[in-house]
Amino acid sequence: MSERAFQRLLLVDDHPQALKLLSRLAEKLGYPYDTAVDGQKAYQLIASQPPGYFSAVVTDRMMPNMDGMALLKAIHQLPGCEHLPVILQTALTDEQSIQEGIEAGAFYYLNKPLNLKVVEQVIASAVADFQTHQALLERLTRLEDTLSLLSEARFQYRTLDEATQLAAVVSRFTRQPKSSVIALYELMVNAVEHGNLGIQYDEKSELIEAGTLKSEIHSRLQSPEYADRFVTVSVVRRGAEIIVEITDMGDGFDHQPFMTFTAERMMDTHGRGIMMASALGEAKLTYSNGGRTVTCRFEQNDEPGWLDDQ
Repeated sequence: MSERAFQRLLLVDDHPQALKLLSRLAEKLGYPYDTAVDGQKAYQLIASQPPGYFSAVVTDRMMPNMDGMALLKAIHQLPGCEHLPVILQTALTDEQSIQEGIEAGAFYYLNKPLNLKVVEQVIASAVADFQTHQALLERLTRLEDTLSLLSEARFQYRTLDEATQLAAVVSRFTRQPKSSVIALYELMVNAVEHGNLGIQYDEKSELIEAGTLKSEIHSRLQSPEYADRFVTVSVVRRGAEIIVEITDMGDGFDHQPFMTFTAERMMDTHGRGIMMASALGEAKLTYSNGGRTVTCRFEQNDEPGWLDDQ
């Protein structure tokens, strides 16, 4: 059975034909799904199910009773649904409307009329992100309380799997581990993909569209050109702060355009990592060493063994 059989979508639209189109696409792609004709009914469906029941929400922006923006904000207020990806579809293309969606936490904006190929790619990207983040949170809850005894540590890793494991470990020291684990994961993945392996932004877009990103990462990790590169992570407790420094061995980059989201990049299926790290983890980020090093400052967890933001 395909993994998609366990990745349920919620499709929301007050126009029957639009809802029928999305439903047919979900069926074709192998996703189970539920439907709702307005935001209020969609919210009730989500609230009635345990966190993780839905892997992504695709919703129209303009609807009666509760519109897409109100639904987006309401979903992210539900316990356990803070990171559920919400994809907005709309005919509104002005920058102010798009910026409003970005600031509210929309995963992506789909312009009407819908390009079904783009819809397919966006849903796949949203579901993959959600599954990764859920796995990180599950790993986080299994860590031993003895980590609280650590005052300073230094780690090295090469692969995305190792980044996943390390993000869970390091986030355990912070005041809001369930948010910071995702922030750290995004930064650690960025250090591998864009730093050590030299995958550029446009190149990643092409690899995602072709469905070959994972195989390309695997190939580069085995290549002699990149085989000796690793990412170094240092963790230090200093007063009320946890200071995490992540350094890759790449060529560096200009981080500034990625600190905030722009309307242009809202239409891309990636490029959210640094912005998410800053927003989700409540981290103070600074870059140095030509973009090879990012320093994150978190408030430390004053109550070891307890997840404050659970």
